[in-house]
Amino acid sequence: KEDPTVQSFAIPRALLTHNLDAPRWADEAIAHTVRPDWGVKVDGVQTLPFGGVSSKKTVFCNEGGYWALFDADEHGFNNPKGIWGAPPLDVAILGDSYSQGACVPQDKITAAYVRKKFPKTLTFGMCANGPLMEYASLKELVVDLKPRIVLWVYYNNDLSDMDVEAQSEVLMKYVDDDNFRQGLAARQAGVDKALDASTVVPSAFVLSAP
Repeated sequence: KEDPTVQSFAIPRALLTHNLDAPRWADEAIAHTVRPDWGVKVDGVQTLPFGGVSSKKTVFCNEGGYWALFDADEHGFNNPKGIWGAPPLDVAILGDSYSQGACVPQDKITAAYVRKKFPKTLTFGMCANGPLMEYASLKELVVDLKPRIVLWVYYNNDLSDMDVEAQSEVLMKYVDDDNFRQGLAARQAGVDKALDASTVVPSAFVLSAP
């Protein structure tokens, strides 16, 4: 029976390519053509989210024989709730799956260890992010939280990720226009509704527990 309190994990990078015939999320995440119908429609506006569905238990991934779950924060990231509302941050972490904490328990991710010394730490990492997605997340969600330290985590697949991201008109706006934002922090309810809709995030986009 479907549980409305549990959300399958959606990958923002996959929303660029909309390769709906991909049999697995990994195939979707590495598709290399940005589609004209990228993103989701939020209140009728074509939008590219950088987080997931907020405030739900989220089915993540299984690489070690068990399903990793996390309780999504106020903007769909792998953090405890309550840290967003008290800027400035101690530390903000940008990156891809390593920064997000793919396939490990929530208390074992990098941010959880950093949080032991710097409690006001948030990770903005999401699977398959590349440099432009990370830069857009920095401008869209991080700068207003005024972190004392930003850890921008690099992995060697980031350059190939950027080849795809550079095809995206909306991501290039973050590079070309210092003032450009989509206003995602204030539109989370609409993002949640769009990502929750079954016609928007089909099975190819998500990891679902059996």
